[in-house]
Amino acid sequence: LDHMEQSKQELLFIEGQVEGFYGGVFVENFQSELMDEHIRTIRDSALARRQNAIEREIPALSAQEGEKPQWMPLGELVEKLSDAEQAAYDADKRVTQVQSCACKETIKTVTLINEAGDAVSDSSFVGHFHIGLNAREGDAVQLGGRGEPFLLGRYPDMVKLAREAAQDAVTKLDAASVPSGMYPVVLSSGVVCELLDAFLPAFFAKNVQAHMSVLEGRMGQQMAAEAVTLVEEPAMDGGIRCRRFDDEGRLTRRKALLEGGKLSALLYDQRSALQDGVPSGGNGFKTGFAEEVGIGYTNMVLQCGEKTMEQQLQDMGNGLLITGVSGTFAG
Repeated sequence: LDHMEQSKQELLFIEGQVEGFYGGVFVENFQSELMDEHIRTIRDSALARRQNAIEREIPALSAQEGEKPQWMPLGELVEKLSDAEQAAYDADKRVTQVQSCACKETIKTVTLINEAGDAVSDSSFVGHFHIGLNAREGDAVQLGGRGEPFLLGRYPDMVKLAREAAQDAVTKLDAASVPSGMYPVVLSSGVVCELLDAFLPAFFAKNVQAHMSVLEGRMGQQMAAEAVTLVEEPAMDGGIRCRRFDDEGRLTRRKALLEGGKLSALLYDQRSALQDGVPSGGNGFKTGFAEEVGIGYTNMVLQCGEKTMEQQLQDMGNGLLITGVSGTFAG
């Protein structure tokens, strides 16, 4: 075991209205004598920015049902990680270094409370496993890796992922350029997820309103092949981003963004919904705890077709299987 960290954080964000304007403050120190200072900060920020306040709601929801999962015992977790690391080395003698083999488990609770003392909470129990390694043959060195998010209690097969990471690195040792040309292409599921994550801001209503989205004015139009259906599933069984309400207190709900390839919905928080005169879609989320609410999303599902990867490759014939992309973060 090279490194272990256990931590607990309690963070508070207070919103207030001053003369009809919105103000907020991020609090890490809960000492009561500091509250007057926090109130002054809320007042100053509200009057300086003069952003109209929006009424928040506390939805009437019962407590979450079901037994809360617990951490994997530390000794068992270390043993699983050690087995995965060893499996990577055993998979191929050309695997020369496992750079990291790590698991992170997180229990997070979000609670909204109003001035009347009404409160509602949502909890998530998620983890992430990742292994990264090097393979060497002569002067050639290649990187390989595998990562997988999971719900606590539904741990992935770490040994299997380690072997796949080793295979990923080893198969690249003979890599060469492909002649320029027109090729049919199959994208791996990981690439599709990464591209979707980069493209999803085009569905944010605030980006459409700011003329910063290619989807502006395209509602109901064909934007993709008829086989493409993209759905947000906030209550998805096994989903790692399940929420009953967003960070503005609006209930989340299932919605199809693309249906039969046609644009059928955008993602709204309260402020963008008011601008378009529509109800909020329950997509008001904070990207960071100290940040203000913006547009976000829960579980996004690109509905599967009927063919397996093997069948798609057979149908493709001579073409390219894309297993990784670079630079999506750059837009």
